[in-house]
Amino acid sequence: MWSGYYTAASGMVSTLTQLDVVTNNLANMTTPGFKKDVAHFQTANYRTEPETPGEENLFRRILNSQSTLAGTKTDFSSGPMVSTGRNLDLAIQGEGFFVVRTPQGDRYTRQGALQINEKGELVSASGAQLLDKNNAPVTIPGNTVHFTENGDVFSDGVYVTALKVVKFDKPEGLSKEGTGLYTAAQGTKETVLETPQVRSGTLEKSNVSIEEAMGDLIRIQRTFEFQERVMTTLLNDVARKTTEEVGRPT
Repeated sequence: MWSGYYTAASGMVSTLTQLDVVTNNLANMTTPGFKKDVAHFQTANYRTEPETPGEENLFRRILNSQSTLAGTKTDFSSGPMVSTGRNLDLAIQGEGFFVVRTPQGDRYTRQGALQINEKGELVSASGAQLLDKNNAPVTIPGNTVHFTENGDVFSDGVYVTALKVVKFDKPEGLSKEGTGLYTAAQGTKETVLETPQVRSGTLEKSNVSIEEAMGDLIRIQRTFEFQERVMTTLLNDVARKTTEEVGRPT
């Protein structure tokens, strides 16, 4: 009996973890370049139950299986592109990441809402320096700036440099670091894109789907309610058996 209780409790913890992931995705729906996270679980079934539809079958499956968090993965699929008309807003069409320099080292981002700092350098919204293909900060010497579709940078009509845009064969080697930045695990190989697809005056929106996220919330709520019912049923059973044992004549 207690194994079923612990199984339901473990499932509730996993469900709450999934809830945290979904709510964080929803909180970043309006964050440019944000990539949603997906919680992955592994389930160990203690015995096989015949598959029958309905609420009773879901109750049995929750009771007879233990779900544990296997990990959280980032979905790097592209988000919708939105035109802003601001020439310092950049978006990468398709695969690739901008490379920026922070006090902690070089990082990667899909957020292209750029600014020009007091040194004339292109920086991200968090102040990280945008790098070019020579791994140097991009500095704008003139009064105007223009970007071509392949990432070339022009100032006052004169070529300045080319943006560094990289891709990863295994993007699962990237980890979120906050403010739209990613860090690459040791050994993760990057490849510089020679002809990236850069769109000026455009930002990439979050790839979070409100419809999908709300559907996930409904499923999470339903699952949690069943897990709670399992625990309540088991505790009531313990109370009943305890009462019977106490009241039984010796």
